Amino acid sequence: MSFDPINTNPDSRDTNVNRPSPVVNKNRKGLSESRSTNIQPNTQDILHLSSEQEEHNNLVNAIKKSPDIREEKVKEIKKSLESGDYHISSENIAERIIHDTILHNMHKLP
Repeated sequence: MSFDPINTNPDSRDTNVNRPSPVVNKNRKGLSESRSTNIQPNTQDILHLSSEQEEHNNLVNAIKKSPDIREEKVKEIKKSLESGDYHISSENIAERIIHDTILHNMHKLP
């Protein structure tokens, strides 16, 4: 027969191994008294955001609601393409490629 330090009943070994023990304090007279460890939630907790945070949240929500494609811009370019009035500057394209490449490589730097 083996000794179980938590439960001395040999027939129910290992059944209460992880059970937490109650919190016991001794009062001034040396007598033990139990104390409840339940914590009640504070129902008066309040979160105050700064005006900057509120403005940030409003901007984020506005961006989320805006469409990914600017329909007016697409219509304008499409109309220019169909009429033959849309001209692309190769110099502008080259500048943009260089700019984007530099930015991309800057993010890779340690």
